[in-house]
Amino acid sequence: PQIDNEYHSLLVRNKYREASRLKNAFEDKLFDVFMNIGWHLSLRTALKELNLISKYDRIPFSQATNEQKKMIIDVVYKLLEKNK
Repeated sequence: PQIDNEYHSLLVRNKYREASRLKNAFEDKLFDVFMNIGWHLSLRTALKELNLISKYDRIPFSQATNEQKKMIIDVVYKLLEKNK
């Protein structure tokens, strides 16, 4: 919520350029990776990595490749690190 609060605060104060930089730094990178791989697959992979859902999917859900997992996990942990 820290990023969301900061983004909202910037918008309320009409600091659109700073808000845009914040969005570019966080949201755009996440969406670039997730949408390239596939939203649902990326979201499930990220939630599994964070131990927020079961590691096992029911059929017919596909699994992320090792390369896709690395891309997803990298962007998620960078986002979490910047949000501290």
